[in-house]
Amino acid sequence: MAATEVIYLHHLDTLGSLRSTLETCPAKSQVWLVAPFDMPAIDNLVNLKLLKRAADTAAVDLRLVSKRSQVRILAREAGIAAYWALPQAVKPAHQRTSSGPLETRRVNLPETIRQYPQKQASGPSAAVLTLISTFIVLVLVIISIGLFMPGAKVILRPVTTLAEARFQVVADTRYHTVDYDQMIIPAHTVEVVIDGRGDTPASGRLDITDAKAEGEVVFSNKTSEAVIVPKGTIVRSGVGTPVRFVTLNDVELPAQQYGTARVGIMAVDAGPVGNVGALTINQIEGSLASRVDVLNDAPTEGGTVKRVATIAYGDFDRLSSDLSSKLQQEAFDQLVAGLSEGEFIPPSTVKVQIISQQTDQIVDQQADMLSMTMKLQVRGLVVDGAALQQLASRILEKQATADSEIIASSLQAAPSGEMLMEGDTLTFGVLATGKLGPKIDTDRVKQMAKGLTPEEAGGKLNQEYDLASSPEVVIEPDWWPYLPWMAQRIQVSILADGQ
Repeated sequence: MAATEVIYLHHLDTLGSLRSTLETCPAKSQVWLVAPFDMPAIDNLVNLKLLKRAADTAAVDLRLVSKRSQVRILAREAGIAAYWALPQAVKPAHQRTSSGPLETRRVNLPETIRQYPQKQASGPSAAVLTLISTFIVLVLVIISIGLFMPGAKVILRPVTTLAEARFQVVADTRYHTVDYDQMIIPAHTVEVVIDGRGDTPASGRLDITDAKAEGEVVFSNKTSEAVIVPKGTIVRSGVGTPVRFVTLNDVELPAQQYGTARVGIMAVDAGPVGNVGALTINQIEGSLASRVDVLNDAPTEGGTVKRVATIAYGDFDRLSSDLSSKLQQEAFDQLVAGLSEGEFIPPSTVKVQIISQQTDQIVDQQADMLSMTMKLQVRGLVVDGAALQQLASRILEKQATADSEIIASSLQAAPSGEMLMEGDTLTFGVLATGKLGPKIDTDRVKQMAKGLTPEEAGGKLNQEYDLASSPEVVIEPDWWPYLPWMAQRIQVSILADGQ
């Protein structure tokens, strides 16, 4: 069975000393590191990952014991088994706590943990010991709850006065920090290339021929012999511009002079042009003209036109403008989404360049919709808003007295007036406002409020500070009656009146 080692750590032990200690442990041994509550070397994920790597290199099974839940969570994330307490099975017979770092902290256990029979407690003494142990555990639980479980928020709103300043600032891409003397803040440029497709209804209108006119003609035989007029024979009007018609069926004229026969006709060309009056179709094309006469005894009807949509010049301009605006907004949204907290892009700094614009349609083409594809390059200047806040705070602080300061949450600095863009440099005016309030030491507030009820804490703080409204004290969970005794569990916020 592999050896088991229990190593009691000191709060001053470093990562280097822990790694060196692991290197001296026998390979394949089980190593338990028992850490004190306040040990910086194991308080972050990077160190724990390095410690796990050292254990893997030394080929040991590393276990970590810590009372701090955060350390145990980080240890498990680093791949190290973590425990709240040392298991009874691996506890050494005599525990030792080292008096300083790098001293002997190793207790070698035998290969096999021996179990010795224990004498059973009996009689009144065992019961008394059980009661005492239970009482101690309950006291420790109550103390732990009082120290660690509750949290509290204290909000103070002191009496304030308004501070205001107007100044001109320059955002320059060549700067990476604030120049308070020259009023220059950092800036940088960003750009995005975006493409898309758009459509717009065609606004042009055109009348085109639709249905063909139809009617009937009567053929008259000029001879005494039977004459057949075949389907497709062309007849036409003889008044004005000739309008041509075609017969729809074969027809046979009787073998006698002036013998007649009726047949349907249809205009060759569609549209109203085929709507002719009665007695206007009187000519026959071809050799039949010498043998047969023709005449329509009724007007032809049914020749119509329809109105269709066509591409107009204005459609190109309208679609180009709409698609460009849409893509610019999408590009601007992408640029804004990539900003860090506090940064902003003044719209006046946004520059747009059309890289390509294409459409497959032409003017006067018959179509219901005009389609277009476009690619844009959109470029803007990003202003460091946090730097602007720092500059505004520095300027407003000049209005503060020795015992007052700007309440950070009340500070506002916004561009005001015209913006002038020259190259990658932007000059603009700023209106800065903030509330001046008394300097309040938040650590002192915590010390004053800890362990008190919300009413007691509020009254004490109200007497100590000149406040515009009563302190706001909130305990979490809300059923807990007292603020935590640990000052670290109390959060203090200083706000301006009205926030």
